Amino acid sequence: MNSKTSLASRLRHRIVIESPVRTMDGAGGFTINWKEYAETWAEILPRSGLEFVEAEQIIATRKVVITIRYLRGLTEQMRIKYQEREFDIINILNPYEENILLEILAEEKSGN
Repeated sequence: MNSKTSLASRLRHRIVIESPVRTMDGAGGFTINWKEYAETWAEILPRSGLEFVEAEQIIATRKVVITIRYLRGLTEQMRIKYQEREFDIINILNPYEENILLEILAEEKSGN
């Protein structure tokens, strides 16, 4: 990355961060629904890809690093949506503990 590139110009993907909400199903169990936690600008950079077979279907996984401005309360239980894509959060880093940026390692799964 060019050090002269401004942060604002790098954050060009509009993402939605969702948090899980447990809802009682009336039969003693619960279902997980997703509620919008935040909408923000991000940079999405690919890191790696892998394919494997699950239930006789080829599943492609792609790891990405998503950079956003610091957002208090973000956890690994949340997920990220970008357009029609969904990403599970694997890890969240706060570089130098400066509360300026968050670097999120996330994984996208899609069946072929």
